[in-house]
Amino acid sequence: MTPRLNKDGITLHSKEEFEGMRLAGRLAAEILDMIAPHVVPGARLNDLDQLCHDFMIANHSVPATLGYKGYPKSSCISVKSSLFTFLKILSLAFCVLGISKAEATDSHL
Repeated sequence: MTPRLNKDGITLHSKEEFEGMRLAGRLAAEILDMIAPHVVPGARLNDLDQLCHDFMIANHSVPATLGYKGYPKSSCISVKSSLFTFLKILSLAFCVLGISKAEATDSHL
């Protein structure tokens, strides 16, 4: 199926596609909520990855990173970039769910 584009070449998504994005954003937020209590000094990255993997499978989703170009994990967890990645995912989830930064600060944090 050829994507629908506007005059500037931007893909126009259907209501169904947007609903899928909302569900994906919601699941990303739920994964972050689930994993946060386990991210403590001494936690093993492999154990955190397995928790994320199990949560994704239990929620009928497919870990997109697993096997991508040979990548062996279900999540992208790094000691150095964990906070940055968390903030990036959180920002994306709020964007997908249509929550502004002000609403997130007032209602969700």
